[in-house]
Amino acid sequence: MQVLKSEGEVLDKIDGYPFSANFQEVPTENGVSVRIHYVDEGPKEGQPIVLLHGNPTWSYSYRKVIPILAAAGYRVLAPDLVGLGRSDKPTALSDYSIARHISWLEHWFNLLDLENVTLVCQDWGGMIGLSLASKDHTRFSGILVTNTGVYHENVMTKEQMQHIEKWAELARSSPDFPFEANLQGMINRKLTETELAAYLSPYSVPESRCGLRSFPSFIPVIPSGKEAKVECLRTWERLRDWHKPMLIAYSDGDPLTAPFAKVFKSRVPGTQGEAHITIKGGAHNVQEDRPQALAEVTLKFAVRCSQRT
Repeated sequence: MQVLKSEGEVLDKIDGYPFSANFQEVPTENGVSVRIHYVDEGPKEGQPIVLLHGNPTWSYSYRKVIPILAAAGYRVLAPDLVGLGRSDKPTALSDYSIARHISWLEHWFNLLDLENVTLVCQDWGGMIGLSLASKDHTRFSGILVTNTGVYHENVMTKEQMQHIEKWAELARSSPDFPFEANLQGMINRKLTETELAAYLSPYSVPESRCGLRSFPSFIPVIPSGKEAKVECLRTWERLRDWHKPMLIAYSDGDPLTAPFAKVFKSRVPGTQGEAHITIKGGAHNVQEDRPQALAEVTLKFAVRCSQRT
């Protein structure tokens, strides 16, 4: 496994992203270690809130949420998934799998020894984060689920699945995959040139985009996503025993993931009795469109989680 490091990138200052760079080295099963970059703001003794992003974003997407949570006294951690953002980037598509992403993030949680965590999951952060939380209930006090999905039958149309398969093939076959257009399509407001440059900054060479390009192939509704489909079914089985708080806070502008909100409410015991909310005015990347609203919902939920532990 060949790995691109990020030393040069983390020295660059990005407007609106003033956070210190932190790295945690985690192992892979072949003996090669990779480093996860993460934001760690707020008092270290504060109750931890972990913000998990998806693809093609990274912790930069939470830049307006993090200060609000930290100012309220929480320890706010936002890791970049391996291959994305300022984390290390294996340089082959075959280096990535859902199992590895879960393992990498699990090692990160264990090495930082995080406890009583309020977990916020969006996009792929949901599939990966919910797999972890459902395996280790003791580490987490509650989960806020927003604009994400864990594979379940009959939540996508045949046309949607065909579109995803074409998109996955394009990503696999295009070393210079232009993910920036896809990114803007997930956000209602238009990104500024500065913001788009910030999102692009970790991907200066084609080899650095393998992580970005790998994720579409993991989508469980297409043949290449069989491994992820199996993991999703295991996660649903484990979530049947999730009785800690789970809040569903989807935006009103993400029709692709919207059906999953109902599935979570019907299948996860911890959703019962929660004041689920729809965040108005947000597209798929709700943290970009409605950061203040997402932060306020998270703060209220974190308080309830701490009261129940």
